Amino acid sequence: MSFDVSRLPTRTLTPGTTLQRIHRATNDPWYFDSSDRGRFNPVGRSGWGACYWAESQLGAFVEVFRTRLRLVESDISDRVLTTLTVADSIEVADLATRMGLAAGVAADLVHGADYGPAQHLASQIVGRHGGVQWRVRHDLEQALVGVALFGRPGHVPNDKLLTQPLPEALQEDASRNFGYEVLPALTDR
Repeated sequence: MSFDVSRLPTRTLTPGTTLQRIHRATNDPWYFDSSDRGRFNPVGRSGWGACYWAESQLGAFVEVFRTRLRLVESDISDRVLTTLTVADSIEVADLATRMGLAAGVAADLVHGADYGPAQHLASQIVGRHGGVQWRVRHDLEQALVGVALFGRPGHVPNDKLLTQPLPEALQEDASRNFGYEVLPALTDR
């Protein structure tokens, strides 16, 4: 698959923009994954990784739990929601717009099971842009947007972070809009 990264549309995340990330409470919110397990991990660029966020809490929820609609209480209680407030402008490649086609980007890049082409693109973007945004794969209405920010593993940016337990209202929103269900814990009799 060939991309013309010079033709990729971009979007600037301006200071004050907020992004959301759900992660295990035992982990730091900043984790730049360089493995081959993340769609936009720049595996072709040694020393670089991607940290996954979403524009909304619901987007972060869907990105974490995907098609696993039946959750147990520990799936919720073991995780936290971190809100990032961008401190400095970040230009990201915008794969959520139709103009991405001019650069060789089609929907299968962000929705297909093969992560190789997306990782190849991410590897080309590192150094040009601070990340990439796309429409969340498991949102059939294509209203939710994910954002992968690029950085070096261990790097902690200066952006403001606020971490809290997963809000009950978010769980209700995920249930109402996608059918997620949190099963009660089994108790010993």
